[in-house]
Amino acid sequence: MARAPYFVQLEEIIKRKAVLRTPGFNLLAVRELVELIVRWKVKKKGVWQEQEENIVLKPGIVLHLRWRILNKAEMELSDEELKKLKVFQKKRKKEVLIVEQIKDLPAAIRRALRHIPAALIGQERKGFRLSGDANQLEAFVIGLNKLMQRYLLTPKPSSALKEKASKVLSQSSSALENSKDLCKRLALAEIDLARKAKSALEVPGRLAQATTNLLVRRLLDYELAFRSIENAEKWFSLMVQIENLFQKSYNRLGHLGQEIEMALKRNGSSLTPHFLEIAKEVCGIYTEMNRKVYFNPYYQRIQAPEFQRLRNVLNHAKAGKPDTVLRTIKGAVSKLEAVAIGEKPTLVELQKAKEEGEVLNV
Repeated sequence: MARAPYFVQLEEIIKRKAVLRTPGFNLLAVRELVELIVRWKVKKKGVWQEQEENIVLKPGIVLHLRWRILNKAEMELSDEELKKLKVFQKKRKKEVLIVEQIKDLPAAIRRALRHIPAALIGQERKGFRLSGDANQLEAFVIGLNKLMQRYLLTPKPSSALKEKASKVLSQSSSALENSKDLCKRLALAEIDLARKAKSALEVPGRLAQATTNLLVRRLLDYELAFRSIENAEKWFSLMVQIENLFQKSYNRLGHLGQEIEMALKRNGSSLTPHFLEIAKEVCGIYTEMNRKVYFNPYYQRIQAPEFQRLRNVLNHAKAGKPDTVLRTIKGAVSKLEAVAIGEKPTLVELQKAKEEGEVLNV
C-alpha cells in the first residue's frame, strides 16, 4: 500500500469530478487517472529530512477517508502549515484527514471487519486465539498496578521489591520504546521517571499516571475496532447493492439476447420494430452500470472490452446488424456472469453439467 496523501490534496481533484465522494460510506471513488506527490519527513541523526513519493490513483481502487493523529514531524509544523492541512483539535489530540488506498471493495471489507479489529483487540478463530494491542496493554496495566500496590503497602521497599520493580519497568519500557502512539509515549515517559525516582513515594504516582495513559489507549483501541466494524457493515451493504445490480443486468441482458435469438429464428435476418427498443434498453443497462459501478473488482468487469462494446449496440441495430447485436450481448453477459452467479463453480453446478453431458451422450 502506497503512503496515504492528505485529503486536502484531493479537494481540487474532487471539484473537477476526477474523484467522487460516496455519501454515507466514507469512501472516495477514482473516476480518472490521478497523479500526486506525497511528502513526509523522517528523522535521521537528529535532523528532519524530507522524503517524497509519486503515487498514481487508478480508477476502481477504494479510497478510505480516515482521521490520523499527527506524527512527531507534523507536531513541529507552524500554525499556518497546520491550517493548510485542516488539522482538527480533538480533546488533547490533533488529527488530520488522510486518504488510504485499498485495492478493491471486498479487500476493504476484509480489512475493516477482520484485520483492523484483530490488530487492535485480538483475533479469535476456531482452534486459535491471537492477542491484539488492547490485550497487551491490559497485561502491562495489570503488571504495573500490582507493582504500584506493593509500593503503596510498603513504607520502605525491600531490595527484592526494588529488583522486581526494575525488571517490570525495564520490560514495559522496552516494549513501549518504539511506539509512535501519543498515549504510549506518555506512559513510557512516566515509567522512565518511575525508574529514575529518588524517592519510593514518587513511584506509585508515576505508575498510576502510566496506567491511565495505557488505559486511554486501550479504550481507543476498542473505539477504533468498533468504528472499523461499522465501516465494514456499510461497505458490505454497498457491495450487495453492486452485486444485485450485476445480477439484474445479467438476467435482463440474457432475456433480451434470448428475444433476439427467437426473432432471428422466426424471421431470419429481417428486423422487427421491437428490435430497436431492445437495443435502446441494452444501452440503458450499459449506461446504468457505468454510472453506478465504480469500485474494483466490479469496475474492472464492466471496463472489459466485452462489456464496453455495448455502447455500440444502438448503432449496430440502426445499421440492421442483429447478429452483431446478439454477439455483443453474449460477450457482455459472459463478463457479468462471474459476479452475477458467483466466481467459483459450485458442486451443484458441476453435478448438473455432468448429468446434462450424460444425457447428450445417450
